[in-house]
Amino acid sequence: MHEILYLRACRDILTKRDSPKALHKLIQKLLGKEFQPNYISHSDNSSLIHVAAREKCTKCVNLLLTDYSADPNVLDGRGTSPLIYSVCKADANTTAVLLRAGANTSHVSRWKGSPSMNALQHATHLQHTAV
Repeated sequence: MHEILYLRACRDILTKRDSPKALHKLIQKLLGKEFQPNYISHSDNSSLIHVAAREKCTKCVNLLLTDYSADPNVLDGRGTSPLIYSVCKADANTTAVLLRAGANTSHVSRWKGSPSMNALQHATHLQHTAV
């Protein structure tokens, strides 16, 4: 049951990035069914905050952190934090929200490295493409 509800919430993040009202209602339903905000899905090894960070949905990330106490340092199945995804996507707004919530900047994932390494690589890439 959790997996189906999780997938519906992911779909809402993907389709309603600018208006997380539907997501808010769905999360309320999920939590009413003993759903945990840091639940890691079996289908994609992610939590809702990972999906929101990957999709650059700053409002969704903020909603999950402030209203539902999602953990900004929860690790997905690859050992990757939401902060690493937001940095890889060069999403300054979501990165700022995660940092204000206490996201760990020194965590190194098995797959994507650390947020600092990713930010440096992204900046170097931008520098080379601007020339």
